[in-house]
Amino acid sequence: MQYNWDGTDNGTNLPNGLYFYYISAVTNGESSEIVSGGSGGGGGSPPSPEFMSSGSSELWAVAPDSENIVPLAIYPPGFDTNDFTIFSASPSEVASLSAAARPESEFTTDSGGSFSPDYTGGGGSSASSQNASPAPQRPPNNPIRGTVGTIGIAADTYTGNGTNGLSCGPLDNGLGLGLDISVYTPQYPSGNTGATTNPPRPEHKIEASTFVNTMQYYGWKNPLSEIDSQLNINDLRGSGSPYNNVDMAVVMFHGTYGVGSAATDYAAESCKQMYYAVGTGGRGNYLRLSEMDLGGSSPTNGLKWMVIDACFSLFQGNWSSMQSHGVKPYNGNMHLILGATTETWTSALKWYNFAKYMNYGKHIYSPFTIRNAYYQANTDAFENAPLPDGTEITLAVAGDSACMGDTLQTNTPPGGSWEWVSQPIYP
Repeated sequence: MQYNWDGTDNGTNLPNGLYFYYISAVTNGESSEIVSGGSGGGGGSPPSPEFMSSGSSELWAVAPDSENIVPLAIYPPGFDTNDFTIFSASPSEVASLSAAARPESEFTTDSGGSFSPDYTGGGGSSASSQNASPAPQRPPNNPIRGTVGTIGIAADTYTGNGTNGLSCGPLDNGLGLGLDISVYTPQYPSGNTGATTNPPRPEHKIEASTFVNTMQYYGWKNPLSEIDSQLNINDLRGSGSPYNNVDMAVVMFHGTYGVGSAATDYAAESCKQMYYAVGTGGRGNYLRLSEMDLGGSSPTNGLKWMVIDACFSLFQGNWSSMQSHGVKPYNGNMHLILGATTETWTSALKWYNFAKYMNYGKHIYSPFTIRNAYYQANTDAFENAPLPDGTEITLAVAGDSACMGDTLQTNTPPGGSWEWVSQPIYP
């Protein structure tokens, strides 16, 4: 049964957002009701789609020439899925299929490997081999009225040199004497002043796609995406950054921080700080956190929330050093910066969770705060992951104290003092 919603409530215009609508029909003398849509933008209590429950069935998709299984819902309205394999199964069935096909060696750190979530799989059996009943491609349109907001994405896969990764640094300390900053590396935890190697991270492209597609499902637009060669490091520097023009920005990089006796960065008021590797062709350059000037043109226009998905992106000691030296990578209109004080791990599932929890909630329509969605998305993605012994993941959020309770639906203009908080995620 085809039905296109006109975006009104019985002819009455509604605020922009994502809504549920109900279709009643009579078939063979029996009445039935079909529910379509996503998170409720209006009143009432919409039903839960139960995306992540273990028992309920949902639609899954496998793109041509791929064996990765993803929820069909992450593809935006109008996306051409004619050549996809689409089938119905419960998340637990898909997880079992993916786990059976994925080698244990895929679960490695973001500093040296990747973590593939259960539902994206790692290879082996294709969904086309499953005996699934025929299923519809998708409803004729997504029940979205208007645009909820905008997101920007910057990601580097470090594949300019194939499997060799990209060399980055050394990093001049700003004195003009040819002296270099000592940064943390897994091989030299007490500090390394030489060049560092950043392993390939092709998973960043899958993560970015998962987040964008899921946010688009919930009514967000993605006017800015820069991946690999599309990314200019200068686009992340200064107040003129194009990322200051979207509501939420996400960057995915390798990250490190200044450590040891040579960690002082004289190019940034003699503080210790964080650095992110950004590739340029076959070589990488460090982006100083101090070079960013995050925030829109007003408390309500432009960038409010930035996610820096990189190891040590908000390392506590160095963040405190920046604050004490008056080095602020944000303006007075910025709400929150989300990152980590430890290593991070790749996972498409954490990005699916993050988008869903912010826009809808977990099991019923009850959107999380942005901060709690960030924590819970990672917790749920990694809680059953066979990560190596000794692995610790602690996320961090720095932001205006008035904005710590921000949601995508309701947020408070900055007006307090900035604070730094953290949340252990794993184990």
